[in-house]
Amino acid sequence: MKKVILSILILTGFLACKKEDIDVYHNEASGASIYFPRQEVDSTGDISFSFGYIKSTIADTSITILIRTLGAPTRYDRPYDLKIMDSSTATADMYSIANKTLAIPAGKTADTLVINLHRADALQKKGYMLNLELHANEHFNTNYYENIVTPGSTKPKRYYTRMRVTMDDIAGAPDWWRQGNAAYSFALGYFGTFSTLKFQLLLTYYNLDPLELTKSNWPMLEGNIYRIIAWAGGLKSYLTAMQAQGTPVLEADGSLMKMGTNAK
Repeated sequence: MKKVILSILILTGFLACKKEDIDVYHNEASGASIYFPRQEVDSTGDISFSFGYIKSTIADTSITILIRTLGAPTRYDRPYDLKIMDSSTATADMYSIANKTLAIPAGKTADTLVINLHRADALQKKGYMLNLELHANEHFNTNYYENIVTPGSTKPKRYYTRMRVTMDDIAGAPDWWRQGNAAYSFALGYFGTFSTLKFQLLLTYYNLDPLELTKSNWPMLEGNIYRIIAWAGGLKSYLTAMQAQGTPVLEADGSLMKMGTNAK
């Protein structure tokens, strides 16, 4: 009987000690950090979007960015403070925030930020960036960041509270439309010199899938050589008709858009 009582006392003492050792997270005591979880899995955290690879008739698009908090959910909405950093180069006509309110909803520990990107003319000339930063307020702190602990490292701390969105309206030529590729001479002969506006016209006029058209071996796939010949002829007829109507299709530099010399 003494052994049983002793065992119970030891077990009770052990459980009491374990209970005291458990750290319980309290929002009020510790504060709730807010951050961009994308930064945890991506070394740069950047989001890039180019209108250059979509049809010219599409004027707007949306991107989503997850915002998360540490700590437990609450029974009420918690507004968070999102700022556009002074280092941003994007102008007001290039973006807008779709969310009616910026808050972590009651019972949740995350919110989805929706940013609308607008196809401003300036994006055809160069890329622009929208730099976002989460700031501390009465609900959240911004203490969560990656510490660089490597001895002698000169790398700065990578803050999980910052996010960069880059945007442009510039398309690079597919591999097969670049000098040095086996199909380049053929593509040049029918489509002419590559330009972003010509590529977008091709996508729009024939309702093409840019992901399919930018495959490096696309011209070698069955039937695509004949498609190039037909599409080049069709676009040449379109450009000729537009010029005859007094509404010529121009390149970004103001020159007349032209197809290759083999286009009929």
